[in-house]
Amino acid sequence: MGGCNSHVADKVINSIAQVGNNFSKLLMLVGPVFSGKTQCLKEVSERINIPYVNIGVELSKKLIELSVKQQVLRVSELTAEIVSNIHSDVALVDNIEMLFNPDLKVDPIRLLLNCSRNKTLVVAFSGKQVGNSIIYAEPHHPEYGKFKINDYEVISF
Repeated sequence: MGGCNSHVADKVINSIAQVGNNFSKLLMLVGPVFSGKTQCLKEVSERINIPYVNIGVELSKKLIELSVKQQVLRVSELTAEIVSNIHSDVALVDNIEMLFNPDLKVDPIRLLLNCSRNKTLVVAFSGKQVGNSIIYAEPHHPEYGKFKINDYEVISF
């Protein structure tokens, strides 16, 4: 299991200020499962008193009562609602895997970019950076996605 050393946490904290000046205030922490992304988010949360949000849990609570059709229609709205209800200019967002569910028919990166227009989001992304793209899952997997790094910043683990 990975960890978050002070140097990485410092880099995240310094990057938050820089990303906050962008139109889309999105910083992605990209790395494989168990590489220390969650631990890093929690350390940053403790060090500079920024809310940590498990978006998977929060979104699940809102979607569970809805039909599949309603989930597709409302996932973007509900995600934006969760983010806007965070009482801080910066939020640390974890467990976004649900957004990659192909049944929800949402572009997770576009959704996070839209949510980051009014609030800086630091998001743990389980995947890898290859060149100027971040990749989620393997090409044969139904949740596979390759996203060009555009309008957001990346720190790779």
